[in-house]
Amino acid sequence: MRMLLKLIRLNLNVNFGISVLKYRFTKEKKKLWEPLLVILSAAMGIGTLLFFFSIFMFGSFYMFRQNGQGEEIILAVSFLGAQFFLLFFGIFHILSAFYFSKDMNFLVALPIKPYQILGSKFITIMVNEYLIALPLMIPALFIYGIGMNAGVFYWLKGIICVLMVPVIPLAISSFLVILLMRFINIKRSKDVIVVVMSFVGLFVGLGINFYFQRMMNGEKANFDSIIQAQQWLIGTIGRRFPPSIWATYALSKQGLEALGYFLLFVAVSSLLFAVLLWTGNKVFYKGLLSGEDASRKTKALSLEKDGDKYMKALSPLSALFWREWKLLLRTPVFMMNGLAGIIMMPVMAVMTAVVQEESSIDKVVSFAGDPQNTVYVGLGGLALMILASSMNIVSSTAVSREGQTFWISKVIPVSPRLQVMAKLIHGLVISFIGILIIGIIMAAVLKYSLVKLPILIILAIMGALVIIILDLIIDLIHPKLDWTNPHEAVKTNLNGLFGLIAAMLFMGVESVIAVSMVLMKLPEFSIYSALFMLDAVILVPGFITLTGLSARRYKNIEM
Repeated sequence: MRMLLKLIRLNLNVNFGISVLKYRFTKEKKKLWEPLLVILSAAMGIGTLLFFFSIFMFGSFYMFRQNGQGEEIILAVSFLGAQFFLLFFGIFHILSAFYFSKDMNFLVALPIKPYQILGSKFITIMVNEYLIALPLMIPALFIYGIGMNAGVFYWLKGIICVLMVPVIPLAISSFLVILLMRFINIKRSKDVIVVVMSFVGLFVGLGINFYFQRMMNGEKANFDSIIQAQQWLIGTIGRRFPPSIWATYALSKQGLEALGYFLLFVAVSSLLFAVLLWTGNKVFYKGLLSGEDASRKTKALSLEKDGDKYMKALSPLSALFWREWKLLLRTPVFMMNGLAGIIMMPVMAVMTAVVQEESSIDKVVSFAGDPQNTVYVGLGGLALMILASSMNIVSSTAVSREGQTFWISKVIPVSPRLQVMAKLIHGLVISFIGILIIGIIMAAVLKYSLVKLPILIILAIMGALVIIILDLIIDLIHPKLDWTNPHEAVKTNLNGLFGLIAAMLFMGVESVIAVSMVLMKLPEFSIYSALFMLDAVILVPGFITLTGLSARRYKNIEM
């Protein structure tokens, strides 16, 4: 047990950089602003999401309370949402931490039992997942408890249930990964499997959202239909995954019934964790080390046949651009976090349109076709294009994703300016995918003018360039290069959050200017011209700052 606790402390220290923060607070007080800024920005980002989710939960609770039924639904939705998220996306975190983390080869060589490594990794993942799970559960816990005048036992049970919520879904994910790695040698095809599973999880979540919206839209939007839809969702998933229902009943029921559900939830969670450690102690190393000594078939190279393929010369900029693509696509975590946003947003837009009644769609198309509404449709489409282009963290983690291989970028005979330029072009190409998809939807569904659409695309590209430049500057100033597995480069890298905040601020400024000019009833061309000038004024000094900063930072960044 002592070794397990030491490993947990070590993993948490490495994962959150506790020793580095302690050193900053005690020794490098001149750089104290950096961790404080990180904490403040994280608090602002998470606090904003928590605020809006709390408003939604507050409204739902009192809507149910006034009708005298269903108040516990907010608890069920919160627990179910958190566990559903952890069950699907926890698989990728487990796979990365258990089998593809850089520290595993070192830990295996030490006189440490498998269950101790497994348990410490599992606890570290749990703590990481609290950052996402807690904002989903805390608002419902407080709103229900205060609204129902709950007693002390409710709060004690609530704290324990919230802390134990990740155990069951992550344990199930761990069982699946450990058994899969033990009996199927997927070392060579691990990237393909992770990518496939990631997209499966993404589309399963979107499918449930689509079905729920369709069910809600099939009836009149009254209270009874909302109750019926939510009860169907909870009942259907709850029957197949009952732990969230146990936690809900443990807090919403009374007397021995509530105590029984609480003890059941705690007992099953503890039992699954114990069985996971026992199973891991038996088969974890066998799956981890399988295929390590597998020989690979070699292919004889022929200068005559393969000379053109392997000796083809590219310009430095082209080579760096394709290196960025390979770095993104060869690492599943990077690819999912880089491309999922620009895929998910258009898909959700299409799904939302599909579930609407035909009359509603006709009204939207009719509104868009009215010449008097062209400016509203154009500005709305422009906003969606820029939003779609910014729904990725490719540029805000462009330097961080290189990790310990960044030394290569420092020694190759290519200027930092050219390397950053390749990252900028790479980010722009990915952003352009989101812009193009929204443009196609506008032309196909709303019948938007093909003459004006290129103007919107140009403005969206300029807006995307501003956001990409801001993202690259942020990552150059404070890159996260010291990571042991790819998840840390994107999941625990707050540069992505800073980039999102910068994008929202930029879009907010553009929105204020556009709305003000619309209220002043200025011509559409004048509004587009003003946005063009704003982007140009930001782009020129931004680009100069980026290129100048790149030369200094590439020289000063220490490995």
